[in-house]
Amino acid sequence: MIKLGKYEIIRLAILFIGVFGLAKSSWAGTINAASCSFADVSAAVNAATAGDIIIIPAGTCTWANNVTITKGVILLGAGADKTIITSNAPGALIVYAPADLSLKAPFRFSGFTLDFNNEPGEGPGFYLNPRIGGIPQTRIRIDHNKFKNAMYALGLPGMFGVVDSNTFENFNTPSRHSWCSFDYGLYNWEHFPEVIYGANENNMYYEDNVFTNVSSQMTDAQCGQRYAYRYNTYYGTADSFPVFDMHGNYYGGPETI
Repeated sequence: MIKLGKYEIIRLAILFIGVFGLAKSSWAGTINAASCSFADVSAAVNAATAGDIIIIPAGTCTWANNVTITKGVILLGAGADKTIITSNAPGALIVYAPADLSLKAPFRFSGFTLDFNNEPGEGPGFYLNPRIGGIPQTRIRIDHNKFKNAMYALGLPGMFGVVDSNTFENFNTPSRHSWCSFDYGLYNWEHFPEVIYGANENNMYYEDNVFTNVSSQMTDAQCGQRYAYRYNTYYGTADSFPVFDMHGNYYGGPETI
């Protein structure tokens, strides 16, 4: 039998509290939205803290407003064709604009059908935006969803990670990567502090997706953006656009790719 003095006991108690305190603070909370309605999803998002999992149940709902998410969370629907949200909202249906970009918190969106109903006009239905002069976010995953009916499905300036195992139906261009087209100005055509060339994390990877009825290019990318496509299936109707668009650096001379 090992006997411990009072100071050893105190040290062990401090260690025990410290370890379990750290463990508790690292646990992600789980928030269950009552339904897929705008009110219930908004309430769940507002109640969440960074790192939490928000579960949206199966159902069919129409939203008249967009949901803005300002923290890195994981949103899980019941599955494409099970959690179905149709837009009746002007502009983007969902906006991810993290308030603290320095955290580079993970963000995931999985298991939904989003029918944008052609409401965004010339903008994206799902807009992930780190704002002008912001820090690129490199821990993004958008997976196992179905996106339908808009000019653009995803607007992804300064967002990097993976878009995988989704289906995209009826888009002019499924995704747009453009710092300068959404309030960033021409400055970004010539200066790219947000992009480190050759770094794997500075790409948005598109993998194992199915694209149907694409009437223009797959991706419109400008101002130093990066993307990589592999293992996707594409059914397009475009006959006058490149399938993949990429503007390169521009310093007063010819553009380079």
